[in-house]
Amino acid sequence: MSVTPPESVYALDVSKLLDPAITVFGAKLDGTLVGVGALRVLDYAASQGLTRVSLETGNYEEFAPARRLYESFGFTECEVFADYMPSPISVCMTKLL
Repeated sequence: MSVTPPESVYALDVSKLLDPAITVFGAKLDGTLVGVGALRVLDYAASQGLTRVSLETGNYEEFAPARRLYESFGFTECEVFADYMPSPISVCMTKLL
């Protein structure tokens, strides 16, 4: 069961994930898929010459492990960005590369 209300889910549908400007990544731990993320080219990576990576996640307790993971990689909370709207159940984070 999802803890995020449907109107606050920002997941991209398959047609948008097929856009060449989107790259989909999977994270594995000991061979088990533990996370999936999609990045637009504008947030890709330092190897692409970019200087910042930003993300949006939930602020519910269920998202706490993800937020701690992002923080462990140097992400800090930031204002909303791109097409995101301010929401009491979202947290935006960013990292300078």
